[in-house]
Amino acid sequence: MTASLCAGIVLSSLLLNTATAQDLTTKLGSISVVSIDRMSLTNNGSAYMVVVEITFKNQNADPIRFRNANFDVSLNSLHPDGTNELVHLGPSKLAEVVLPIGSTNATFNIQMGPTNDGTTARLLQLFNAVGDPSNKVSLLLQGSSALDLKNLYGWIGDDKLWHVDLTFNPNIQRPVLFN
Repeated sequence: MTASLCAGIVLSSLLLNTATAQDLTTKLGSISVVSIDRMSLTNNGSAYMVVVEITFKNQNADPIRFRNANFDVSLNSLHPDGTNELVHLGPSKLAEVVLPIGSTNATFNIQMGPTNDGTTARLLQLFNAVGDPSNKVSLLLQGSSALDLKNLYGWIGDDKLWHVDLTFNPNIQRPVLFN
């Protein structure tokens, strides 16, 4: 293989990665959280887990896939007196979430923590935040994920971890979401 051919292959690979990175950054901005469909709390005897089903909306012309996603999930509660209360729910790992064009649901299994006083105190904060209809509640999803785009030949992307920061601010008063 000649040096110019090697340089051409490396250059085209770099251009492809740069174009893909710019494309993924633009497309990531067109993903939003539309609703929280369900929240439930489980206790397996030694730890609490919150299961949240979320509807995402992908406004891109192409499907997007999150791979090896690690999210930190929190609930922010704005009280009528203007004070904010941030309740950290815990981490959630997702092997894969495919976001087709339009809306789709994803389930987050959030490890809230062991059955101890610290986790119980956070659970009380969570129940107070969600249960008080005068609070304005926001769901925060922050983390990282590998991202892929779907094209005619399959999925294209790389293993680079992208920072993902999504917030859901309901604008309609909600019923208590816990089962």
